[in-house]
Amino acid sequence: MNKKINISKSAIGLYLKCPYAFYLNKVLNLKTKSFPAMNSGRLLHDKFNKYFDVIRSDYLEEDLKKKPLNTGMTAYEQGQYENFLKFNNRKYKALKNKKDFMPMFKEIGITIPYNKRLDLKGFIDRVDKFDNQIIVMDYKTGRTRNDISSYLMELSFYENLLNKKYKIFGTHWGIYFSYYDDFAITPALPNHYETAIVPIIDEIDKNIQDNNFKPSYDCKWCLMKEHCSKVKK
Repeated sequence: MNKKINISKSAIGLYLKCPYAFYLNKVLNLKTKSFPAMNSGRLLHDKFNKYFDVIRSDYLEEDLKKKPLNTGMTAYEQGQYENFLKFNNRKYKALKNKKDFMPMFKEIGITIPYNKRLDLKGFIDRVDKFDNQIIVMDYKTGRTRNDISSYLMELSFYENLLNKKYKIFGTHWGIYFSYYDDFAITPALPNHYETAIVPIIDEIDKNIQDNNFKPSYDCKWCLMKEHCSKVKK
């Protein structure tokens, strides 16, 4: 294997669901199946990201009354975008320092080396400064809404990328559920990456070296199902 493999939070999630599906996708480089909900999520993430491109930091009061990029969406997507606008207006009203309204980072891609075989790669949806807090944030655009404890793996993964690339350390982690207009936040867990994520990445690395990826046979919703010869009948 000459080319390094990118390990993202999605790749880790795929590995935990089925190591063999990970092998098909990341080692053999076969594409995952796309679903309408995934396409809708990409569109909304793009709209959320571009929202801040048309908000002028010197004219916040004026621009926050507008509804930029409010076109080209289904009613389902429209509702989530309207929620996103309300979420940002609430943030603005709650801020003591209004200049902190604009994110420190938005939709930022980071790749860092892990070892000679693996790179860690991720896109952080947003990093906010909220008065004395720095919040590493992820957007969730589907109808699924779990307790924030279910998302600690990906949030700690993003936190590590931010730490290594920019020497910035989040004080809090957050998930914005746009369908529900709900923001869940928790204090950052500085050791979570080392204790919970590194062992998984090291296991993946060992299995790559040993070429040892076994199927879980949890096939119903598998994104690699169409490529798999081991699908449970």
